[in-house]
Amino acid sequence: MTPPPPPKPQVGSIAPYVAGKSIEEIAAAYGLVPESIAKLASNENPYGPSPEVVEAIKRVASTVHMYPSQSMHGLRKRMAEYVGTEPERVLPTPGMDGLIEYVLRAFVCDGDEVIITSPTFSYYEIASLACGARVVHVPRKHFEVCAHDVLERASERTKVVFVCSPNNPTGNTVPLDVVEELADSLRAIVFVDEAYVEFSSCSLLGELLDYDNVVIGRTLSKAFGLAGLRVGYGVLPSCLMEPCQRVATPFALSSVAQAAAEGALADIEYMRECVSRIRRDRELLYDIPFKTYPSEANFVLVDVAPFTAAEVCERLLKKGIIVRDCTGFYGMGKSYVRISVGTREQTKRVVEAMKEIHSEL
Repeated sequence: MTPPPPPKPQVGSIAPYVAGKSIEEIAAAYGLVPESIAKLASNENPYGPSPEVVEAIKRVASTVHMYPSQSMHGLRKRMAEYVGTEPERVLPTPGMDGLIEYVLRAFVCDGDEVIITSPTFSYYEIASLACGARVVHVPRKHFEVCAHDVLERASERTKVVFVCSPNNPTGNTVPLDVVEELADSLRAIVFVDEAYVEFSSCSLLGELLDYDNVVIGRTLSKAFGLAGLRVGYGVLPSCLMEPCQRVATPFALSSVAQAAAEGALADIEYMRECVSRIRRDRELLYDIPFKTYPSEANFVLVDVAPFTAAEVCERLLKKGIIVRDCTGFYGMGKSYVRISVGTREQTKRVVEAMKEIHSEL
């Protein structure tokens, strides 16, 4: 039998993305009732999607034997209205991940450099390495992006700089002047990931629309409650839009995902109500007696030293609470956990559990 060809050389060096364990997995492993488990690890909207989404899905359920719209005119129009730009500047994608992949496919060649301001979302590195890029990690100082440090590490081979604001997993935003300095100084694409922007008071989108080298990434997975359907979108200048469209996956958004997204965007008031409740209950997490970090997202980063993140996560799992161990984020130590804001009951529950753990010190 003829053996298959080997994978790309860089594939062996890629650490696969590690998602949080599901409720079903935890229930089976710890002998818990699934309904009793609080999943506070994946930054999801605990209140679910708008009723408009559910109705929209029902309307298209009988059409799933047909391919979805490739042009997505209706969805692009809805997205453009929401962010205040023209539909021609909006590119719907299969989650934020899809937008990341399209930009890298279109602009990064083997040996090019991609700068990642760490610690941050790990898929930037996975997707960059898969494209043959050399990844350059520029550490954040006290979790803040320093434009000077990025510019010092940049070279003529730098093609993309990833900046997440609010940042995952730290929750802080990146000031406009930092992004502007990067965009003004670099002959590279500055990719601003605003996946969590609805929970923040600081969007950079309106201030960056005139730049030809800036991509703004958004998603409906978080505030809009569509994590299971994978709907993201980018706001791009025309000079970046055309190359990204050339490499986009055909029919990447299912008809169900498109309909759900239009339904979600037709009910902005519902999303804002969810965000208001999440922002209110985010304050409860600051009652955790370990060191917490101010957040503009739907989660809070906690330093649980002298315990390790693994120890605390295990203790919480036994109580039916799932939080994120941040050890796997490049540049993070072993004592950080990320806790998503759940319902008020779930959030109070994790606070009390953390107080119990802290009382043992």
